[in-house]
Amino acid sequence: MPAFLQSTRVVARNALKSSAARCFSNAVLRQSVRVGSVAHHQNARLSMAGMKSSVQLRKYTVIESDASAPNIDFSKMKEIASSSDPKYVIVDVREPDEYSAGHIPHAINIPCKSSPGALGLDPEEFKLTFGFDKPSAEKTLVFYCLAGVRARMSEELAATFGYENRLNYIGSFKDWLDNHGEIVVPAKAPETAKKAKKDA
Repeated sequence: MPAFLQSTRVVARNALKSSAARCFSNAVLRQSVRVGSVAHHQNARLSMAGMKSSVQLRKYTVIESDASAPNIDFSKMKEIASSSDPKYVIVDVREPDEYSAGHIPHAINIPCKSSPGALGLDPEEFKLTFGFDKPSAEKTLVFYCLAGVRARMSEELAATFGYENRLNYIGSFKDWLDNHGEIVVPAKAPETAKKAKKDA
């Protein structure tokens, strides 16, 4: 075989080998990238799962470490309202117009929405604001609202102001009405009554 033809075949064979090697290398590289990418995604999923697990654990811990006051039902609330026991202070946290339309006997009105920090006021400022004495920290405060949401918020807020003895009427005023509890409707002041009559 002529030398030039032999050398051409050698060059072609070497080029072929080189090309195959490149193809093989590229295939291995692509596979490595794919595997690495899968591993990366798996690691990312595991990290996210760990983060979610951690978040769920934190949420669970917060729920379980519940420092809220005990809930009471209608029968206990009725017992407290009818006993006039001085150790209890029934706190209606609805707004003044709701309170004046009817409330549980012996309840005082400390509105949650318009006066959220009321129990943090000093006694003199509290009396100037509400017209009655601020409950002492030794009293057991019994909270209610219309359906229970504001009562729970107010009860938890009271804890930050040093009120350790607290109860939450879970059904609140709606439950009181459903069970035909006694309702007190404050008498209107003479000026208010005259104005109402005039407007009618």
